[in-house]
Amino acid sequence: MHHFLQRSRSLIAAIGFLLLTITAGASPPADSPLPSPYFSASEATANARALGTIRILAVMVEFQEEDNRFTTGNGTFDLPFLHRDDIIIDPLPHDRGYFEAHLEFAKNYFQTVSGGKLNIEYHILPEIIRLDEPMSAYAPLGETGEENFKLANLARDAWQKAGQTAPPDLDGYEDGRTMFIVFHAGSGRNIELMGTSLTKTPQDIPSVYLGTRSLQRLLNDPGFQGFDIGDPDIRVTNTALLPQTQSRPGEDITGQEYVLELSINGILVANIGSFLGLPDLFNTETGASAIGRFGLMDGASIFSYLGLFPPEPSAWEKMHLGWLEPFDVNLDSSEPVRLPAVSLRQPNSLARHAISRDEYFLVENRHRNPSGQPLEVTIRRPDGQYVTRTIAPDDYRFDPFNSAAYDEILDPGVVVNVSSFDWSLPGGPDAGRDGVRGTDDDRILDGGMLIWHIDEAVIRNAINDNRVNANSNRRGVQLVEADGARDIGRQPGFGQNRFTNGHAFDFWWSGNDFTVITAQGDSIVVYENRFGPDTRPSNHSNTGSPSYFEFFDFSDNIPEAYFHARSLAGAYTQTVTPPFPTLPVPSSFPAESGLFPASPAIATDNQNGSAHLLIPVPDGFFSTPVSAPETAPVSAPETAPVSAPEIAPVSAPETAPGNSPDNGSGMDQPQRNYVFLPHPEPTSPLVLDNRLTSGQFRTRDAADAPNDAGQQTVRTWSLQNGVWSLLWELEDIPAGPGLISLGQGSQGEGDMLLADMTRIRMDTDGTLLPEQDEARQQSGQVDGITASIHNDRFALSDGSFSFNLDREDMDSRRKYTGNLRFSGDSGPSFFILTDHRLQIVDRSGRDEWQVTSLIRSESLSWPAFGDFTGDQALDIFVTDFEANQVYGFNRDGGMLDFFPMRAPRHGRFAGSPLLADITGDGQQEILVAVSDTLTVTIHAFDRQHQPVEGFPLLVGSLIISPNHNAGSSHASTNRLEAVSNAGQPVMLPLLIADGQLLAVSPAGEVRAWFLTELGEIAWGSVYGNQPGNKVGRNMERERLQRPEFGLLNKQETYNWPNPAEDHTWIRFETSGPARIDITVINPSGATIFETQSESQGRFPEEIRMDTSSWGNGIYFARVRARNGAESETKLIKIVVTH
Repeated sequence: MHHFLQRSRSLIAAIGFLLLTITAGASPPADSPLPSPYFSASEATANARALGTIRILAVMVEFQEEDNRFTTGNGTFDLPFLHRDDIIIDPLPHDRGYFEAHLEFAKNYFQTVSGGKLNIEYHILPEIIRLDEPMSAYAPLGETGEENFKLANLARDAWQKAGQTAPPDLDGYEDGRTMFIVFHAGSGRNIELMGTSLTKTPQDIPSVYLGTRSLQRLLNDPGFQGFDIGDPDIRVTNTALLPQTQSRPGEDITGQEYVLELSINGILVANIGSFLGLPDLFNTETGASAIGRFGLMDGASIFSYLGLFPPEPSAWEKMHLGWLEPFDVNLDSSEPVRLPAVSLRQPNSLARHAISRDEYFLVENRHRNPSGQPLEVTIRRPDGQYVTRTIAPDDYRFDPFNSAAYDEILDPGVVVNVSSFDWSLPGGPDAGRDGVRGTDDDRILDGGMLIWHIDEAVIRNAINDNRVNANSNRRGVQLVEADGARDIGRQPGFGQNRFTNGHAFDFWWSGNDFTVITAQGDSIVVYENRFGPDTRPSNHSNTGSPSYFEFFDFSDNIPEAYFHARSLAGAYTQTVTPPFPTLPVPSSFPAESGLFPASPAIATDNQNGSAHLLIPVPDGFFSTPVSAPETAPVSAPETAPVSAPEIAPVSAPETAPGNSPDNGSGMDQPQRNYVFLPHPEPTSPLVLDNRLTSGQFRTRDAADAPNDAGQQTVRTWSLQNGVWSLLWELEDIPAGPGLISLGQGSQGEGDMLLADMTRIRMDTDGTLLPEQDEARQQSGQVDGITASIHNDRFALSDGSFSFNLDREDMDSRRKYTGNLRFSGDSGPSFFILTDHRLQIVDRSGRDEWQVTSLIRSESLSWPAFGDFTGDQALDIFVTDFEANQVYGFNRDGGMLDFFPMRAPRHGRFAGSPLLADITGDGQQEILVAVSDTLTVTIHAFDRQHQPVEGFPLLVGSLIISPNHNAGSSHASTNRLEAVSNAGQPVMLPLLIADGQLLAVSPAGEVRAWFLTELGEIAWGSVYGNQPGNKVGRNMERERLQRPEFGLLNKQETYNWPNPAEDHTWIRFETSGPARIDITVINPSGATIFETQSESQGRFPEEIRMDTSSWGNGIYFARVRARNGAESETKLIKIVVTH
């Protein structure tokens, strides 16, 4: 017997190892419950089940006996393989007292981990119910889920038989707060059996929680409202199917029988968690672990210590159930952030730092044994007696994966309570660096702080499908593993089995010395005791965006642990503080308004000079000072010049978990408030100093006439001393479609307003002027010439050129022309933008005007114009939403180098590009918004399409929470279902103004960053930089003063591209006319290229070199500028690769 026990114990240890290595790819999960099908978070949330008292009614169910080798047992509670004296975990008899002991454990677990907020009362029907079918009749087979209806049949048959046999007394039970459990004979099908020496029983029944929605679908009964069990007020609307045991028999290679002992405690409390509203947090696609042994709803935790007791729920799980409220980290404080161990039930035990409305980090102190005392384990023995055993912290025999020595420290029976549930966290006695027990470096690993990365956008999008952590690349609840490996749930390498379910070095504490051994045998300690943008793991958002903070100096693992926090600046950006609050309404617009997107803008108070941000929303504008307020915001005056809708201050929505703005500046900053200016369906604002004018963009069905845009109201507000006042409004005038723009009157440019694509002209005081002869849209001026579109005809004001638009462009709603001057010495040019095409009208030194079609697509953005390549001429950029690319053209329609630009992986371009020198190197970078299925980011690229350091920047969420508008009186009539022609949300365009980059997500998050190295802004908004809503760019009028230098501007002397392949450009700039000598030598010193030229000076110039015949390697180019006796030289290193 002793020899047999030794052999079986070693096999048990091997099986425990196997459990932790077969999770990935197992279907159903190897060491986790079957995912709850058709999980409904809203159902659970609406009932607020996790607070107060819930009741559990359970029934014991046997099946018709059958001799079936594919099931564990014969369908009764008497399992032959458990008739052994050496069974420690959940031994026979499995009677009513046995199941009550498990429910007692669940009661103790939830009462403890909820801090007394949840109480469980339970009752098990005294009679065992025997169904008319064998166990195999209720076992779904196959991998498609087509037979899952058998699980619902089991629930139905069990409760119908119970109601007929012994109707329960349901006095005091409350519908919606009662959980129903079927304890059935046999083992649970929750362990992958293939590849093991366990007995193969594929017709066992999976353990699963079935809510009302699940039962409706599986029973094919949409009207299902519960099973009748004899009480008119209570019906069985849910059922957890749980086995009498998780233990299983097996046979080793010598033919000796053994038992893998597993308790049902873990899977019982996890199913209660499903009833309370917790989603599964393992990967429900593969069954692999996702949060490891650090929470409740993961197989690694469910079977921790062989199922005896799981750790406490994770920080997010407790927040989701309403048991824990976080406090926000103050990044401006030098005081440490202190966190008592969560098991001490003290206030302020959970810290949070939000990096957006939906993404935030949680920090909790998970000490396995804050009391320092031995673990007390209370056991109900098979005879009904209770005993308590103590286990010392350094006792190696209590192994979470190996029960070989459990008989030396535990009594046989059911564990009903433990003194510290977090003892089940990874850790315990450790042999130290030498790997030998009993030496001086032995230690106890007792946990530490855990950092959780929470993405509410993922959770909101996936929770009803029970897929919160199904995407391993972007989990809704992600443990930030301190060892930097992110190996939880991944297929392990040799000897790394236990890492896949989390290990003791995933905690953050000063003594974490996790070491990696390199292939050369070197030891590297990867843990740095800080968490920031340059650590591994980093604190970047799930989109790769920087988060501008750092947690550092984590304390040792102590009952009241602490860490420090601070804000950080980016390479070229710094978050604006205090942050702008999230808007009380979404900011997404109907699809058609994307033709003329309403853009954020900056207005200037003419009394105090302060800048105010204007944010369009479907019902009007929100306004707030750009600079942080030092005093309370000024309310609107009681009276206004004209009768108008009320202008009122609007406070930011209350901060709630998962709905908090970025508080990167700390908690004590002055708070911003918004003022709301009502104006439904606003056009992009026309801002003239302190005045805001807006018309209305009337959307209509595509079947309507494209030029019939209905009627609109035009309003103008004035900003003085921080107060907006409505100056005037004109109602029921024709609408465009188009913008309200500045026009040229008899006394010069800008003294009247035009409603584009109408005949309407208005004085700046709101007086209607005589109408134009035709509905038209007119460009800005270049060399005294304007262009206009009227009656589907393009014409220049000097009469030198006109032509009719083609049929396709005639049917467009967007017909716009704008002014251009491509270079300082070129004449006037113009562009034409319609729904599907961008064209350039240009003479290019020719006698005749020429129309060049640059691009045609089903969905185009507004173009951007700027000198991106550095050749002193405008380049042209436009987003093709259909192709999901940004195109770059030169004046003649040729594609620029490195274009078209493709969207980042899994993303789509979501707006017009902007151009600005954000790195301060004198070169323009291109910025563009990108959306994936959940969030919006801003990407920035240089001339070679290399990402700018510190980008992308996280803007916020695409998905609007169902309660986003709760309590708001400014509910928008247009929600996120409005998308562009390419299927993307119509989000507000980006804006670069007042030294800041500003963006608004469709969900209403307002984000701003200081551009700390900002140089020239070539194209700062969707409509460019020209005033008066006149889209265009005249090159020579916007040139900034060049920096002073000697004869040769060495900052502007370089080659590109570098590395070069077939060619490269030598770029240079001189302060005046000069002779340029360029000599290129190879690594051996031989001259391979020489040329001379004359520079004009004051502008960068370039010479093209053909490198196609050069060999791979490094070359040196000497660029010398001479002017009389003055001479300056720069050496350039050129890399050539083919």
